[in-house]
Amino acid sequence: MRLLFVTSLQYLPQSHGGVQTSTNELCISLKQRGHQVAVLAALNQTSVLGWKSRIKMQVNKKLSGCKVFRDSVSDYAVWRTWSPWDDLSYVVGKERPDLIVVIVADEPVRIALAALSTRIPILMRLLDVEFHRHAGHFPDLSNVSCVANSRFTAGKYGIRFGATPGVIYPLISADKYRTKTTRENVTFVNPHPYKGLDIALGIANLCPEIPFTFVESWRLSDAQRLLLLQKRAVLPNVTLSPPQNDMRAVYGKCKILLAPSV
Repeated sequence: MRLLFVTSLQYLPQSHGGVQTSTNELCISLKQRGHQVAVLAALNQTSVLGWKSRIKMQVNKKLSGCKVFRDSVSDYAVWRTWSPWDDLSYVVGKERPDLIVVIVADEPVRIALAALSTRIPILMRLLDVEFHRHAGHFPDLSNVSCVANSRFTAGKYGIRFGATPGVIYPLISADKYRTKTTRENVTFVNPHPYKGLDIALGIANLCPEIPFTFVESWRLSDAQRLLLLQKRAVLPNVTLSPPQNDMRAVYGKCKILLAPSV
């Protein structure tokens, strides 16, 4: 089977959130089982990859009329563009998928409506309950199949929209995370306001004798980063680390893992 995953979020290596890592694990596993996979994602130009892609996208626009660029992650194709819904048909023509999987994390309804015009079967992969970020009316997709990442997510879509999605839990390669630990610190992954940053900072402030490590994940805005650095500056027991490709280096020093998502 040929599958195309589509998201309006940025993808690896530009963004290292749970959506990106779980999609990558799923794509790797599907590829190992003989399926052909590809990802269409948004692009951020404020990076080396972004600037290189911008140049190549300009060339591709002159050749094909589309601002889209193809590279690879984990040996499968990743297409990047400013607006995935605008260039979806072009990528579908190149990848010829049997199924389009719309990752419901940001502007998914807009993507799904664009996908409907391709007449290719669509599967909505429901990953959160941020309904205000749908960029469209979810009931307009009443004939589209859905799967949720948890019973909680499935239940919320059932209450709000009357949907009855099946549940398929995110795929996790345990060996990429399983490790012995020296139990040196309290670890908090993804210091973003949505993920309980103020709670984690408050705990660190109350426990100055305990070392904390905050590991970045989602891309922060300039204002969010400045505020984080200002708050961290008065907490000498807090160390801020960049996103990690191998989380065993992080968990190898972890005694307590904080997950205070709001």
